[in-house]
Formats: sequence, C-alpha cells, structure tokens
Amino acid sequence: MFVIGAQELGILAVIVFIAVMFLFLKLSRMGHVNTLEPASPNSKTTAYVFTLIQRAAIKWPIKPALLILCCFCMVTFVACGSNEDSSSPPPPESAEKYAGMYFAYPNQVGLMNILVETDTGVDDDFDHRQIHFEYDSSCNEPNWAYTYDDYNFWDNNEENGIPGKRDRRLWIIHASNLTPNCFYDVKFSYRDTWAGEWNETWGHFSAAPHTSGVDRSKLPSEMGFYAFGDTRTTGDTSALSAVAKAIMADSGKKTFILHTGDIVYDGGSPVGWYIYNDTGKYKPILDPKHDLHDNDRWLDFFTQGDVWELLRHMPMFPTLGNHDFQVTAYNGDYYDYFSGLYIGRVSSNTYNYRLYFRDSSQGSNLKDHYYLLAYGSVLIWSLTSYPMDTDIYCSVTNANFRTKAEGGTGQYDWLKESLEQHKDDLRWKIVMLHTPLYSPDSCNQSEQNPDGSYKYDAMKLKPLFEDYGVNLVLTGHEHYYARKTVNGIPYLILGGGGAGLSLPADSPCQSNPQCKGFDYVANKHHFAHFQITGEVMAVAIYGTDGKTFDQFTIDKTP
Repeated sequence: MFVIGAQELGILAVIVFIAVMFLFLKLSRMGHVNTLEPASPNSKTTAYVFTLIQRAAIKWPIKPALLILCCFCMVTFVACGSNEDSSSPPPPESAEKYAGMYFAYPNQVGLMNILVETDTGVDDDFDHRQIHFEYDSSCNEPNWAYTYDDYNFWDNNEENGIPGKRDRRLWIIHASNLTPNCFYDVKFSYRDTWAGEWNETWGHFSAAPHTSGVDRSKLPSEMGFYAFGDTRTTGDTSALSAVAKAIMADSGKKTFILHTGDIVYDGGSPVGWYIYNDTGKYKPILDPKHDLHDNDRWLDFFTQGDVWELLRHMPMFPTLGNHDFQVTAYNGDYYDYFSGLYIGRVSSNTYNYRLYFRDSSQGSNLKDHYYLLAYGSVLIWSLTSYPMDTDIYCSVTNANFRTKAEGGTGQYDWLKESLEQHKDDLRWKIVMLHTPLYSPDSCNQSEQNPDGSYKYDAMKLKPLFEDYGVNLVLTGHEHYYARKTVNGIPYLILGGGGAGLSLPADSPCQSNPQCKGFDYVANKHHFAHFQITGEVMAVAIYGTDGKTFDQFTIDKTP
C-alpha cells in the first residue's frame, strides 16, 4: 500500500497553488466577461463555475494574492517537512494470532468448525477477517458463518482478584454444505485495521464421510485415524515435537486424531496467571497491567511448530485429563483460589478446555465432560474420570462410575443408555477416558477385594463394555505404552505423547514387555494408528522414529 507522508503533501500543495495562480493570471488577462456560452446543453454547470473563477481573477489584485499564496505554500512545506516524524501516522501494527488454525467436528456430516484465535482488534466484519476455500470441482462449495468468543476468565475474588479478560478472540467459522470425504484447503485472513496488511493462516481437512449404524453400504470400506495422549509439558517440548512430527510423516490419511487427556499442564489457570520467580516458587500475578500472555500452557501447545502443523491437518477429539483443568501449586502449596470444584488440594476450572474444545462436554461442570462422537465407521464414547472423591491420582470411589441411585453424577446412566441404543449398531465401538482401568504401575484399578469384588468404582464400567460389544478401550494418564486384553477387549494406555516417561526404573516391565499379565509394555514416546477395513481393525503403535514396536488386529466378523 502507498502511503503519502507529510512532506509529500507539502510538495503537492505547492504544485496545486502554482497551478491555481497560473489559472488566475490567465483568466485576469482575458478581461471582464458577463456570460459564457456553454459548449453544449450538458455543460451549463461547468460554464457557470468557470465564469465565477474568471470574475474572481479580474477583481482580485493578482500580485498581492500571488505573494500571499506562495508564502503560505512555503510555510506549509517547511512545517510539514520539519515535523514529519511527529505528524506522520505510524504504520498499522500487525494483528496477533495465538491459536490455530485447528478444527473441531460438530458431530454432523457436512459440517466442520474452523478455529483461529487472534487479538480483539480483529473486528467482526469483512474488512478485518475473511475466509477462503479451495476444493476440487466435484466437491460442494462450502457455506460459512462466523461467531467468536472473547477470552473472559473472570475472577471475582474481592481481595486478590484480577480481571480475567484478555486481548484474545477465538473465531469459530462454521463451515457447512461440505461433500463427504472431500478434501478442502482453507485460508483465514485477518488484520487489526482496514489499512493494515493482511495476515493469513492455512489449514486442510477431509470432510467427514457418511455414517450409519444400520446400513453397511453407507459406511466407508476403509478408514484410518490416529491417537495419542499426555502431551502436557512444562517447558521441554522436544518429545512432543518428535511425536507430532512422526504422525505427520506417517503415510496414513489424516482423518482425525484422538487425545486421551492431559493436553497441557496447568490447564485450569487463566492465561499467564503464574510466573516462576527467583525463589523457585510459583506466585500469582496480581497486577492487571502485566502481560498476561506469559506462561500460557495452552498457547505453548497450539503454537508449538509440529503440533500446529498436525492440528491444521485434522480435527482432534480429546478426553478430559486432570492437568487440563487443574491449577498448579504456588509458594510450595496448592491454592484453592478459583470457584470450581475442589479436588484434594488442587483447585480446578474447565474454562480453557471448554473454550478450545467446545464440543467435548454436556455442560460447564467438571462432571459433565463426556460425549459421543459418530464418525464414519466408528462410534467413540469419551468419558470423564473427574471429579474423584478421595484422591487426585487414582480414586477408589468415583461418582462418575456409579449410577444416580448410588449417588453418581449421571455419566454412568448416560453411558449405559447410549450403549443400549447402539447395541446392534454396525459401527466400531471405542471408549476413551483418561485414567486406565488396567495398569502395570500405580493406578491399577482392577485390584480386587478379598471377596473377589473390584475395589475401584471404575471397574463398574467393565461389565458395560462386555455386555454391549465395546471393541476397544483407550486411556492415558501414565506416561508410557501398555496393552492388556481382557475378555476379548484390548485396553490400551497411550500416555507417551510428550510428557516425561514415568514407568519406574525398577519395574520388571522395563526389561520384559510381557510383564504382569500384559500383552505389551514399553516406556517410550509413541502414537497409535488404527486402520479399519470392513470388520477388521489393524492397530500399529509407533515410536518417534516412525517404526512399529507393537501391532495387533481386532476382528469382529460375525
């Protein structure tokens, strides 16, 4: 864009005034004229104006007028040139982008939500944000609509409260009329001012295929997807980067990816709430003027280069992990500061999780974060393990896994009813939750009482899985890989997405992958790929080197 500065305006003014004075001089020498005949009927207005100019030129003393105007031009020129730095407007600042582009599938064929987080200077109009799609001629032209959410994690504590508003605006572009299985490129352009340069970010996604629980002809003959978990880090993102890069390098189609929880660390904190001071302790920032974008774990996740690359190629469907809503300790202690549910000595808030993954819950409470997703040839039930009643790591009593009659939260009843509704469904049935039911380490919820009953409430899920034909259970929480098959159902721990590995050094599973009754255990960062061909699912587990270290198949042929 060409911008005229103050000095250029001064020069232009001199040129204009010289031209005007030349015109006055010329007209004044023509003598007094009462009327001018127009050249045509359509030029009466022009002739009238010209007559007025000519009469003014005759009446005015030409030399004093010329002198005055020339002095005015010179003063203007000098003033503009000498004050250029102070009077010239600064160039428009570039708009900020925080998260995205990434995708959220709203559980309906033909739709896709496209999300980008910018600063609030990007207004809701065509001059500040635009969307553009590219697609094959055989695909439908998308329709779209914009909505947005401004970041507003407000804390009302009267004594120590800080405003939770931030200069952050999450755009949700609701794309519709998509052709199933078609590939779409999408560009989002944004800027803070109408005169500013456009910024842009690109993404790519495959529209969801047709799905049906009763008509096999409407299901895709082949479909693949990915899964990983526990990507949360506290600074070193090298392992997370390696996993994300390995997924993108894999040859499988980038349809979607499941996340088994703990996306980030300190996920319940408002962005930038904590800083790490010189004493080695966390402390809250109480100054609203502080740059509260600092130490934002969600921002760290979305802007990590290889994660950004992964998420702009396929939607991610998460299950809630404890670190996604918990608030870390400060001053050596856990601080019950926020008004969310209180767990042990850790306060909680799901505002950030619900903001970025808005289709992943039944409501705003911690106990409400469960959902059912239907995508092509799979049904995925995502459950929450939280809140736990007595222990923040592995709770014996857990209301999420009890019926309402037993004091449960409602999730168990919802799950049983939903499984009953899909009992004869043709699609693959997958359940996903953060805490594992079977573990070779410290959170083994399959532990039994002396009378043979299960000690942990989570094991009340097992009969539901077996009675209603669940084919696969995915979990996380523990930072390694494990697989155990129970009554034909593989239970996987996919906790090696980037967090520090956690299998104890003295565990027999370090040297023996088939330990403690497990099919396979590996203390490695990893991801899983699932390839469905009709009634057979091939599962491969990959390390960051792109090599398979465990694989198995599930055959549900009648």
